[in-house]
Amino acid sequence: MVRYWLLALSVFINCIATAQLQQQLQQATQKLLNDAQLSNGSLSFCVIDVGTQQQVFGHQTKLGLAPASSLKVVTTATALANLGNNFTFTTSIYTQGQLQQNTFVGNVYIVGNGDPSLGSWRWKHTTTDSIFARVQQKLHTKGIYTIKGTIYVVEQQYDYQPIPDGWIWYDIGNYYGAGSYSFNWRENQYDIILQPGTKVGDSVRIQTTEPSIIGTLYNKLTTGPAGSGDNTSTYWTPKANSGFIEGTAPLGEKNFTVSGSLPHPALTFLQQWQKSKFSLAANAYAISEQLPANARLLDTLASPTLAALSYWFMQKSINLYGEAFTKYLGQQYNKQFRTDAGTAFIKSFWKQQQIDVNELKMQDGSGLSPQNRVSSNALAQVLTYATQQSWYSEFYNALPLYNGMKMKSGTIGGSKAFAGIHTNKQGKTYAFAIIINNYNGSPKSLVEKMYQLLNVLK
Repeated sequence: MVRYWLLALSVFINCIATAQLQQQLQQATQKLLNDAQLSNGSLSFCVIDVGTQQQVFGHQTKLGLAPASSLKVVTTATALANLGNNFTFTTSIYTQGQLQQNTFVGNVYIVGNGDPSLGSWRWKHTTTDSIFARVQQKLHTKGIYTIKGTIYVVEQQYDYQPIPDGWIWYDIGNYYGAGSYSFNWRENQYDIILQPGTKVGDSVRIQTTEPSIIGTLYNKLTTGPAGSGDNTSTYWTPKANSGFIEGTAPLGEKNFTVSGSLPHPALTFLQQWQKSKFSLAANAYAISEQLPANARLLDTLASPTLAALSYWFMQKSINLYGEAFTKYLGQQYNKQFRTDAGTAFIKSFWKQQQIDVNELKMQDGSGLSPQNRVSSNALAQVLTYATQQSWYSEFYNALPLYNGMKMKSGTIGGSKAFAGIHTNKQGKTYAFAIIINNYNGSPKSLVEKMYQLLNVLK
């Protein structure tokens, strides 16, 4: 009988606490809705008690809004659930020909399978020199020192569209708008080192790019006021021979660095390898659209684990990683190395988890497309699902820390969002998502007001 009354008392106290939380969330939400910054905006907000898996508060939870990078929690959870946290991308080395003493008479083929980390500076074994050294070493172990033939990077014929539908012209030439290919290199990013002029309005000189880009970058930059920061934008479509950069770089800066998206990652890889100390003597370095049927697998290079890739995907919001995950899912489960095939699989997977796919209208896997429309309810449900999985610790670790809470932020024009998981002082764990579109005024001031609302969960 005592146990019964203790249980009843516990349930009663929990009900009171939940009611108090709901009231506090209602008041805080209404305060935000009444703010002038939302006079023309829309808000979707959902909080789920992870323990009971029941919604404890919501405001327009099923309203589809542009989630920006908060969408990354969906892509990450889908990839971890279906590929596993120890999954790795592979890049394969093939040969076609015969070894005659130390000379290989034939061709060498490097075949990518979507690895977004090849050449990345984030791990020692993925840096440019590490990759070149590993490929050279693998060829040397087979006695290949000189190639009487061509070294090819294979760009598969199906890999003709690196940019998801819905991405805008303003984004795709900049580093965060890098396309995803079957063969990626250095996160498909290059740096542009600038020298501003001596007064506002002066032209800006491009000192160099790292690595060297293949093609012509037309310079339309001028010098902006001191302290004005990076106001440049690069426009360059994938595989095009030229692009341009415009905007301003700040007065008084030396070696001011901005970043763009590589127009042709495979060609840049070949150019860098050929010029490096790890190059091999060959007739040519070139691109091929297909791997010959009689080519033999020599060896493979493995990426960091999916858990490690997911960490940087969420922490630094590297859009390329999400698009690589999405395309690979499309290839594995829908037999097409395409973004739309990947997003179709993502939606079908969450449909199986009882999430309404009408609340997951996805154009990409990173959230960069302003055409994405996702509800706070869908995001919170995905997060709740993640807490019950074997890979949850890796997922939780990947979430950035903002305002003392583990959550993924999202920011594109007119959109601000957070989606995360938080355990309060009483030990209650909540999955939550808040999306605001078409707000007025400063994003910084809006974020502080969103934090005030989320602080209720602490």
